[in-house]
Amino acid sequence: GTSYVYQWQVDTGNGFENISANNIYSGVMADTLWLTSVPSSYYGYKFRCIASYEGVDSISTVEELKFVNHWLGGSSLSWEDPGNWSCGALPGENTNVIIDSGSIILHTQTRVKSLTVSPGVNITIAEGASLDILK
Repeated sequence: GTSYVYQWQVDTGNGFENISANNIYSGVMADTLWLTSVPSSYYGYKFRCIASYEGVDSISTVEELKFVNHWLGGSSLSWEDPGNWSCGALPGENTNVIIDSGSIILHTQTRVKSLTVSPGVNITIAEGASLDILK
């Protein structure tokens, strides 16, 4: 509502603190928080909003930031081809990877947060390559 005063907060692991506007956060005192070019190291950060009206605070539900990248596979069979991924970038150690279909060849040493693979998917790990799943 137009008569509310808003303050967004983030919990990076040490409890909730007020967010200040910067190159990542905007709308920190509005009803919508905008995040831009968020580093994957922010995985797991928790966000909430305090909305105050006539001295009474309402606290929103807490939302946790996660990074998910889906295999599209339209470019090639190579894991290392950014065109094969929904984010247009390779998944890293702070990314939950989802592969619903296709065949993939991994040529490098790779770490991901989690991996969900549907039945029928074929992942080949080339000699000297590895896939570490952290969760």
